[in-house]
Amino acid sequence: MRPTFGCRLHELVFSPNNDETAATARRYVEEALGMWEPRIRVTKLNIGPDPNAAHCLLIVIEYEVKATHDKGSLVHPFYLI
Repeated sequence: MRPTFGCRLHELVFSPNNDETAATARRYVEEALGMWEPRIRVTKLNIGPDPNAAHCLLIVIEYEVKATHDKGSLVHPFYLI
């Protein structure tokens, strides 16, 4: 019921696996985390090609929970085709 919830990564599904796509994905992830997850502070965000899969971007998010200062990380493979 929230059409704007989440991230716009789905727009990149058929994009080439290059630096431009990675930069666009980074912008989309930063925008979504800033809007939808105010409880965390992103300490590191890396997006780049997966060395083991030709059509995959690895999205690595390191964050800190603002209230508790707990650190965490998330690695998400995003397949372009």
